[in-house]
Amino acid sequence: MFSTEECIEILNHDTLELSEGVIVNCNTNTLEIASRQLSIDLNEAQKRLLVCLIKKVYTKRDIINIVWYENHQRISDNNYHQLTFQIRALLHRNNLPANLLITVPYYGLKLNENQWKTLAKAPVEEYTSVKRQTGAANSDSDTTIENTIINAENARHNNVALSEQLMRSPYFSQSSITQNAFILCMFVALIVFI
Repeated sequence: MFSTEECIEILNHDTLELSEGVIVNCNTNTLEIASRQLSIDLNEAQKRLLVCLIKKVYTKRDIINIVWYENHQRISDNNYHQLTFQIRALLHRNNLPANLLITVPYYGLKLNENQWKTLAKAPVEEYTSVKRQTGAANSDSDTTIENTIINAENARHNNVALSEQLMRSPYFSQSSITQNAFILCMFVALIVFI
């Protein structure tokens, strides 16, 4: 268990480098990724969690002790799990890979250092390839719409959120208002028929 002074010392940094080109700026509470020209705002707990992982503090108890050092006795495992979920959701919202943080069962959490290094080198082209695919001929778009509807129907039977399946459709990554409106109409029609 870390003392309050040790926790403050661990957290007391201006900037910390996750990998080359990926920096946690502790003064502005941001995660900066140079290769993507991305700056992600972090709350205090999220910043502290990343600082712990950069400083190689991996166990759940130690992370709780440092992140909530002011009142860690009253913090439960639930707070830790919520924080982990929040930071993963934040990374996902910024189109970053899901496996940047690795849960080690019955132990804690660690950084996927290889994934962070890959992220730092060059932007991922997965979203540009989706955009290229949606620029195909209209006959391809009809097939894509049919597949989206079939996937949505299958998702309903597999207890997967219908909206999640539709959001995976390439049309939601395009900026075309007409095509997005069409998909929205299809979504509403599916809900009415279900």
